[in-house]
Amino acid sequence: MSLKRILNFICVAVAAECAAVSSAFAENSALALQDLKYSDSRKSLNNPGRGWYRTQGLRLKESDNKAVGISQPLTHLRVDISAFSEKGLQSIDSSKTPRDTIYGVSKPLTDDALAALNSTFANAREKGNKVIVRTSYDIDGRGKQDPPQKIILGHIKQLAEVYGKNSDVITYVELGMYGSWGEQHTSNNGSNAEIAEALQTMIVNTPSSIKVGVRRPDIVAYWLGVQSETRDDAGNITKVGYENFDINSDVFKAAVKAKGDTIYRVGMYNDGYLGSTTDLGTVAMGNPKLTREMMVSWLEQYSLNTPYGGEMVANYNGDHPMNTARYLSYEGFRTHTSYLNWEWHYETIQNMKDSILGPEFGKGFRAPDSEYVGATAYKYVEDHLGYRFVLRESWLPDSLYDDTLFRAKFKIQNVGFGNLTKSASAKLVFIEDVDPCDVCPAAYEMDISDVFDLRKVYGRSIVVDGSDTTLTFDGMNEFTIEGKSSRGKYDVVLQVEGISFANVNESIFMCEKSVDGLYLGKTYVRPKDIRGPTSLGIKNLHQSNTRNNQPMVFRNGYQIKVRGGELHGGKTFQVNGKAVK
Repeated sequence: MSLKRILNFICVAVAAECAAVSSAFAENSALALQDLKYSDSRKSLNNPGRGWYRTQGLRLKESDNKAVGISQPLTHLRVDISAFSEKGLQSIDSSKTPRDTIYGVSKPLTDDALAALNSTFANAREKGNKVIVRTSYDIDGRGKQDPPQKIILGHIKQLAEVYGKNSDVITYVELGMYGSWGEQHTSNNGSNAEIAEALQTMIVNTPSSIKVGVRRPDIVAYWLGVQSETRDDAGNITKVGYENFDINSDVFKAAVKAKGDTIYRVGMYNDGYLGSTTDLGTVAMGNPKLTREMMVSWLEQYSLNTPYGGEMVANYNGDHPMNTARYLSYEGFRTHTSYLNWEWHYETIQNMKDSILGPEFGKGFRAPDSEYVGATAYKYVEDHLGYRFVLRESWLPDSLYDDTLFRAKFKIQNVGFGNLTKSASAKLVFIEDVDPCDVCPAAYEMDISDVFDLRKVYGRSIVVDGSDTTLTFDGMNEFTIEGKSSRGKYDVVLQVEGISFANVNESIFMCEKSVDGLYLGKTYVRPKDIRGPTSLGIKNLHQSNTRNNQPMVFRNGYQIKVRGGELHGGKTFQVNGKAVK
C-alpha cells in the first residue's frame, strides 16, 4: 500500500469512527525522529572521573590525623606516609650540633591514619567529587625515603582495604609507593620486580572496580613476564629486551591469557606526558627497546576502560612540540587520555588558550572534530579529556497502545579521547505532558541499565599505516530500547547516573522543578478502547535517511512531519492523522 493510500485510510477511518486497528498494527507503530538539536554545544561538563585535576596533599602520621576536604570535581590526592618508614625524613633541627635529624618508624599504618584517609574519601563523596589517589613516602621529592619491601607490601594491604570501601569515589589508584613523589624512580628498592610484586598485591586485595596504574610500561612488561633477559656466566643479568612487549606477539598473547581479566585493571600514569618522544624516559629502555608505539598500542587495546593521564610537562622536543592539541587529536584517542594536570606548567596551558583550531580539525581522521573549528586548543583538550557523549539521533514511537511493547532507538557518539571507566545506572523517565501547566504531572520510570551501558560507547578508532592515519570508527554507537508502556502523553528524559550530555538540552519541569537528564522527545501511549487509529502507523520508518523512495517521519511536539516518498515537499499531520498543512 502506498503512503498516500495509508494516509487516506487514516483520514477516512477517523471521520467514520471505524473500529480500532489490529494489535499487530499498534505493535509496529512508526518510530519518529524527534525534532531536537543533535550537535555538540561545546559546553563545559563536570562529568565524573575525567578532566583537568587539582592536587591536594594529605600527610599521615601516627596519631592526631585530620581529614582534608576535596573541593574539586577531580582531585589528585597525594598521600604521604613517610612517618611509617625508617628512611622517611620527618624533621631536622639545625640549631643543635650535630643536627638533630628525626626519621619515621617502619611499622604498620595506625588506625588513626587510616581513619583520616577514609574520612577524606567521605568528604569527596559528600561533595559529589572524585579522586585519583597516589600514596608514597616522599611527596617532597627528597629521594630514597621508602622502607623495606616487606613493610611496603604490608602498607599496600592496609591501603587496599580503605580503597575498596571507597571505590565509588576513587577514579584511579596510581600505585606510587616507590621513589620521589611516588614516581617510582630514585628509590631505595624500587626495581621492576619489586614494583610488579606491589602491583599484584594491590590488584588481589582490591575489588575489580579499582583500576591500578604504574609509572612506566616496562614495569607492566615485568608483571606480565614478557621481558627477555641475557645473563653472564655468573648468572647476572647483562641485558633486558622488550621485543615481546608487542600486543601481536605470541609471548604477549600468552601472558595476557594467563592474567585473565586483571589485564584490563592495570594501566599507567605518565608524569612526563608529551614532554618528548620518550615522554622524558617513560619509554625507550632496554635492548631491543620498548618503543613509544608499543606503549600506545598496549594502552589502545587493553586500557579501553582504564584511566590514563598524568602530568603534561613543558616541551623538551625542540621545534616539534608534542604537548599540543594537534598531537593530542591523534594520540589522545589511541591512549584514551582522561585526565591531566592544570597546575605547574602554566606556559603549556597558556599556549593552548592562545591557539585557535583551524580547518584541519574538520578533515580526514579529525572529521568528527569539525564542531570545534574556531575554538581554542585549550577548550578542545578540556572538553575531550575522557568521555564526551553527544546524542545524534532520537527515535521514539509515534504512538502505541498501553501494555504493548515500547521501542526506541538512539544514536550516541562519544567524541572524547577516552571512555567511561565506571558503571553508571540508566533509566528513561516518562513525564506526563499536562495542560494546564500548573498541574503537577505524573511520571514513571523504565530502568534500562542492563541494555544501556555507556562504558561500551567507545570513542573513535584510528589506524596508523606508515605515514597514513585513517579513521576507522567515528565513535557513533546505536542502542535499541524495549519495555512495557503505560498510557499517557509523555516527555521522555534519559537519566544516566552523574553524567551530562554535550547537547543543548530542552528543560522539562515537573512540579516547578527542572528534571535532570537528556531530553529525548515525546511519545503518546493511548488506551486500547479509543476507536480508530491515533497514529500514522507507518511501519519500518527508523531509517536515518530517505532511500528507495521510502518516507521518513519526524516529530515536532505532537505533530508529525512526513518527508520523501510520494509526498513531495512533505506535509505535517497531528498524531490522529489530521493534516495541519
